[in-house]
Amino acid sequence: MPGGLFAPDEVLASWNFNFVDPPRGGRHVVITTAVLLSLTYCVVALRLWARLRLAKSAGIDDALIIAGMIPLTLLAVAVCLSMTTFGMDKHVWNSRSDELVNARKIAMTSELLYMVTTCTTKVSILLFYRRLAAGTITPTFQWMCYAAIAFVILYFIIFFFDILFLCTPLNSFWLLADHKWKTQYRTEFHCQDEGAVLVSSAAISAFQDLLACCLPMVLLWKLHIPGRQKLALGAIFSVGVFLCICAILRGTAIFHTYYRTYDMTWESHPAWLWLSIEAHLAVVCASAPALKTFFKHTLKDYTRGKSSDAYNNSSQGNGPSRFSRFGGVFDEFIPPGESDGMGSIFGGTRGSGLRSSSSDSGMYGGRGGAITALPKLCGRGKNSVPWENPVDSELELVYIKRKLPSSGSGDFD
Repeated sequence: MPGGLFAPDEVLASWNFNFVDPPRGGRHVVITTAVLLSLTYCVVALRLWARLRLAKSAGIDDALIIAGMIPLTLLAVAVCLSMTTFGMDKHVWNSRSDELVNARKIAMTSELLYMVTTCTTKVSILLFYRRLAAGTITPTFQWMCYAAIAFVILYFIIFFFDILFLCTPLNSFWLLADHKWKTQYRTEFHCQDEGAVLVSSAAISAFQDLLACCLPMVLLWKLHIPGRQKLALGAIFSVGVFLCICAILRGTAIFHTYYRTYDMTWESHPAWLWLSIEAHLAVVCASAPALKTFFKHTLKDYTRGKSSDAYNNSSQGNGPSRFSRFGGVFDEFIPPGESDGMGSIFGGTRGSGLRSSSSDSGMYGGRGGAITALPKLCGRGKNSVPWENPVDSELELVYIKRKLPSSGSGDFD
């Protein structure tokens, strides 16, 4: 079936107009958007708590996420208004000319807000990758991140202004929805192929999402850790694959709206839905590594009492304690010279780092010495340098200094 923005006269003649009590739809788009916006605010709050209060390692990527929440909130409001006030909830033949004009205004506004919030989120993710890899592997990965950032910025500039000036003069973009105006001024405006621009934008966005998923895999490939740990870390970063799927589905829905139907309002509901899902989940996925930090510290507090009991048992000669799995770099004592696989992340054996600062104080430092794990990261020799952020537990590339109490005490400081 052919389609387009404007139905030919024979199609218009077949429509049954109903301006009194037309059927309405799009409620699922409003509900989904409201739920996702609430979820996104909660996730961003946890992200900031983890970065500012727990890890104390906030960066430009966090600032961009905060900035991106402004257009994201406006986008959510625009999507909800389009389905409740501006005519997108009705069939095109049941909408008056003024409603269609408003629908075109809200459509352009939403597309521009989508471009701002998604590109801001993508740059934030790429800056996080760059910060994560600083001082750990060759500069090639960092330059790959910079190239990807340049790609996203170039994409934003081109398509933002392309969407903004789809029609000249600018107001003809929404006024042409008025059939009388379009007939009267048909020679005084010019418009691009709107569907082609939006489908191309969705396709490139999907490619960028895929690129953002593949880049951290290069970093993981450099880490000499067991396959199970690589899978766990890979799962955190591969959640962006769902964003790629969302972009593809949005592009498919846009193609259907512009080329397979003349009912531009009602049939655009899937495109609006996937636009909202992609924009919100991009922020959620960008915050996944920080959420890992938050939950590790939360579980650490829950298991601290058990860790204290285990340490008390060890101090009474019952064997080495099993430290809380979420409380530090290691979860059990590893004799010097042995490795459980994690040590290879740091370019050495993990057990060799767990020693008391007092050489004559025994295994645990009976005089209250500090147990220190100061690893070298992702490499060996002169290129192996400590992680630049002392406490940054994403990807487990951290070093944590803990002090054991004097003999007779049963917990950490």
